[in-house]
Amino acid sequence: MNETVTIRASKTGVAAGVRSRTVDVDVRLEALVDGIAIAGRQKVDYGGYGGMTVRLNPEVKEFSMRAVHPHPDQWRGDDLAIVERVSDRATYGDSAWMALYGKYPAAGVEAPDFTTLMMFESKDTPLFPNNFRYYGTTCISLAFPGRTIFPLEKGKPLDYKTRFVICEGKTTIEQEKAACQAYQR
Repeated sequence: MNETVTIRASKTGVAAGVRSRTVDVDVRLEALVDGIAIAGRQKVDYGGYGGMTVRLNPEVKEFSMRAVHPHPDQWRGDDLAIVERVSDRATYGDSAWMALYGKYPAAGVEAPDFTTLMMFESKDTPLFPNNFRYYGTTCISLAFPGRTIFPLEKGKPLDYKTRFVICEGKTTIEQEKAACQAYQR
């Protein structure tokens, strides 16, 4: 299998009304022979995983998160007060994203303010929208392909794309929705 990863980091600008920076991570998998498949872990109680995973600085202060998904499932972290789950298809349609908020330590900054990290999966990813996983720390992932065994055909690449938007301050759900819609256009 060939795996190609392309990372594009934009200059700091304004997205959804706040100073931000966008980072796109595009993964292309190409089977070199027939009979290849990918899959997440099959024998776990939280539905397998795979796909893009992010681990943030564990020294973060006042950490919380919001997960928006049209088909929520149960995952570790649901019982924590810091997690807000939103499932409202009338308002958000098939949109899915995760937003992480916290005061992250930085060299030379005595009292950091809030920063938001939003994570979006491209609607062109197979099985979209895939589920999110939150591991009870500052580790999150998109569970593509989860427990699904996903065959790859020789000569037919699989593209899996993720966008991160890093914003100053703590974003609102409306700002997050606007950033998600801008990515999915």
